[in-house]
Amino acid sequence: MHLQEFKMWTFINNCITKNETSILFDKNNKILYIELFKIVKKAGDILKKLLPPKSKCAILCDKGLNTAIAILSCWYIDLVPIPMSKNYGENHCENIINLTNPSFAVSKKDSEKSMVKWEKSGASSVLPN
Repeated sequence: MHLQEFKMWTFINNCITKNETSILFDKNNKILYIELFKIVKKAGDILKKLLPPKSKCAILCDKGLNTAIAILSCWYIDLVPIPMSKNYGENHCENIINLTNPSFAVSKKDSEKSMVKWEKSGASSVLPN
């Protein structure tokens, strides 16, 4: 397989399928891989209606599990995830947005303040529950 043929989702999907009963933990949550798979597919199907493949999607979520779901959802539908963190600081997040020019953003309402000048870029955003 050539490098350009490699799809991250193919690798992740194989791992999830082989280990459906494995558990993913973060600070406050635990979820079976098979449950994660269903959430990722549902979120990806929503994003797929909004964006063409290869679109860039900025991600800024407070919880690690939400970040993982957003990244996996992007890979599932062949988007380019651009993960960010509040730990980067407002200026660095702004620089990432300016340099990458994403078409869309996934964030939580309490992270929205860090998406500085997001509306100025003309991109859309979704605030998951």
